[in-house]
Amino acid sequence: MANILVRNVDHKVVESWKARAARNGRSLQAEIASALEEEAERDARLAAFAEWSEEFSKQLLGREHTDSAELRREIRPQ
Repeated sequence: MANILVRNVDHKVVESWKARAARNGRSLQAEIASALEEEAERDARLAAFAEWSEEFSKQLLGREHTDSAELRREIRPQ
């Protein structure tokens, strides 16, 4: 595992993280590590979604698409 050192963090920010860690029954270090891991997982999911979206968009290239407003008018009760 790697180590990270963060300097010059505002005292209020540190106190906020300490309180959060206490609520979650973890040390400050464990709380911040958990938050970093969650953020990395979120980034990975977003990257996977972006890749899927790009591939899906490529599959739709060249196809004719119906105007959704037109479809809504057709199904709307008179």
